[in-house]
Amino acid sequence: MKFMSILLMNILTILRTITNKAMKTTKFFIFIVFLIFVSCNINENRLQEKVSFEIYETLAQNDVPYNLLEELMKINILLDTDTLSPIIAYVHIDSILHFSRVVNDNVKFLKTAQPVDKEKKYFAIVAVKNQPDLNNSDIKKTKQNQKNVEIYFNLEGAIKWAVLTKNNIGKLIAFAIDNEIYTLPSISGEIKNGRAIVNGLDNEDTAIEISNSI
Repeated sequence: MKFMSILLMNILTILRTITNKAMKTTKFFIFIVFLIFVSCNINENRLQEKVSFEIYETLAQNDVPYNLLEELMKINILLDTDTLSPIIAYVHIDSILHFSRVVNDNVKFLKTAQPVDKEKKYFAIVAVKNQPDLNNSDIKKTKQNQKNVEIYFNLEGAIKWAVLTKNNIGKLIAFAIDNEIYTLPSISGEIKNGRAIVNGLDNEDTAIEISNSI
């Protein structure tokens, strides 16, 4: 009888140990699944928050094929009279645009993110080369500075930036975010320090949001 009692106690102890281990394993498994779920959501949100940043060479109206200008005139926009400017046309802020379809292998048109006139009624349409010279992959880091965003390129990006600025002295280049132009800086000389600035933003909150999203 004593032997049976001892055997029963040992069996209960073993079962209790197995149960505890199983519970710990289950909790651990649930915890791992939870971490994976949270991580996936965070990564998904980060991907959704990211924006496309690109720097383009601009083209003067004289350099744009006339058939493209004709297509632009069909969609109710006002062509700029300065044929040497990369600002090709102006469009009212209430207009529905389809100019993204007006493109060839060398040229495309981008709208400014903000109105360009004092009354804030018109966006500008800018002619740029079809392919950007720099994009997100060329950026090492960004930094918000008041209403500006400072961009620091990686080694490859810094080389591209130096070449771009050297070849476009005296011209405008376009900084675009999600296919809208945020600034059109004039290049006064070759920039070798691998740094650029997106300026003229509405406020510091916009600068912070853009800096975090590039």
